[in-house]
Amino acid sequence: MDTNIKFEMRDNYLYIKGHGVRNSLSEMMEGALNLASKAQELKVYFLLIDYREMQYNVSHIDAFNVLRLYEQQAYLFKDLTVSVITNEHDIEMGKFFESLTRQRDFNYKVFLNEKEAEDWLHTEIKAKKRA
Repeated sequence: MDTNIKFEMRDNYLYIKGHGVRNSLSEMMEGALNLASKAQELKVYFLLIDYREMQYNVSHIDAFNVLRLYEQQAYLFKDLTVSVITNEHDIEMGKFFESLTRQRDFNYKVFLNEKEAEDWLHTEIKAKKRA
């Protein structure tokens, strides 16, 4: 896996910045588990993931299989609220994955614009605090 991931704790959420390329299902699964494990370690439930400099060379079937990982490891993923910023190259795959996750009650949304992604995440944080 030729990627670089950086973590930064911000007010009420974990900011994650990724660079590189993921070319396989196993790389995607490893990345998802690493993010969820880091969130669990830091006891944070809100993630803003900036993947504008990340490229995915995978199929829709691979995205579906990553969702199976989410389901199998639900204790890691179910309580997370995830806002992802992606690039034009990967927006179709990102929206496909968003659709799959939301159908299974995971709180995951994909954006091209950083401000929109951050605004949505802040809205979700406020809503959870009121609940």
